Amino acid sequence: MKTAFIKTVPQGNFVEISVLMNDWQARLQSLLAEKRSIKFDLFPQPQALEEFQKRLDQYGYRDLAIDNDRWQHFLMPESN
Repeated sequence: MKTAFIKTVPQGNFVEISVLMNDWQARLQSLLAEKRSIKFDLFPQPQALEEFQKRLDQYGYRDLAIDNDRWQHFLMPESN
């Protein structure tokens, strides 16, 4: 999956998580399984999303990031 860069924050109801949370991997996996839209803050670990790329593909998610804030990723199920 590739990240698509956008100009503005997409509309929707996003659950926010961050790599600074102790349980972010479990939380992300749970949200993916629930097909929730996710706002994911990668700072200070930009590689954190790489380990979930296959799962994002399996669950049918798009990865969007704003051009001027590449730390914030918006993970959206294809049905949204």
